[in-house]
Formats: sequence, C-alpha cells, structure tokens
Amino acid sequence: MVILYNKGRTHENGRIIVEDLNLINNVKYWYYVGGALSALIIGPYLPDLLSFLNFLFNGEMEGEEDDPFSSVEDEKYEDELNKRITDLGKKTFLPGLAIISIGYIGNNIKIGQKETLIKKSDTSYPIISKYFSPDELEEAIRIYNSL
Repeated sequence: MVILYNKGRTHENGRIIVEDLNLINNVKYWYYVGGALSALIIGPYLPDLLSFLNFLFNGEMEGEEDDPFSSVEDEKYEDELNKRITDLGKKTFLPGLAIISIGYIGNNIKIGQKETLIKKSDTSYPIISKYFSPDELEEAIRIYNSL
C-alpha cells in the first residue's frame, strides 16, 4: 500500500491511484491451460527423448538387450496408447494455441481505468498489541527465535 500511495497523485483526503482495466486482467491461468493443451502433442515422443538423454549421459542404449518379459501384447498396447496420445495431441494443439493467443490479446486490450483513493491511515502498520496479549507476544517471539 505504501508503494501505491507514493505512486498516486495528491488529493485532499490522500492520494488517487489510477489502474488500467484490461479485458483479461490475470492471464496466468490462460497460459497454463493453453500450454498444457499444446504440450500434449509431444507426449508420444517423451519415451524416445528420455532414452536418448539416458544414452547421452550413461553411454548405453536402454532397449539394446532383449527383454525376456516383454510380449507382443505389451508392444501392441504401447503402440495403441502412443497412437491415442498422438491423436489427442493433434486435436488439442491448435485449441491450446488459441487459448494462449486469446489470453495475450485480452491482456493487451484496455477497456477502462479505475481510480482508487488511498488514505494516509491505510498505509500505517497495524499495532500487534491490539490483537494479542503480552503473553501471546512473548510466546510468538520465543517460537520465532527458536527456529
């Protein structure tokens, strides 16, 4: 509040802060959802990427030796799973990019301004002794110092 108070312009009762209002004020969640949907397209390539990184750091390929426990059914299941993830990634890539774009554009479209009055009394620090007894304050200080 003190920083906002210092940025505002002078008024007879305090200071006035002018804030811009955008179509989308908090774009963070738009980026998270759009990024997650867009990232699904690389899902089938992650096992290959991880085996390549293992080869780079350890010098040996992961699937070189024959696994006696693998079966044809397991390979078919993995192929079907990779095909489904690839199809899902293809279907969600463009909507994810669209969500990210909408968030970005909405964050840059200004729809108005909001004026807020901040009084000098709003910037004062609260007095802790009004809310806690002296015994509680001593206990809190003791706990804080023991950490």
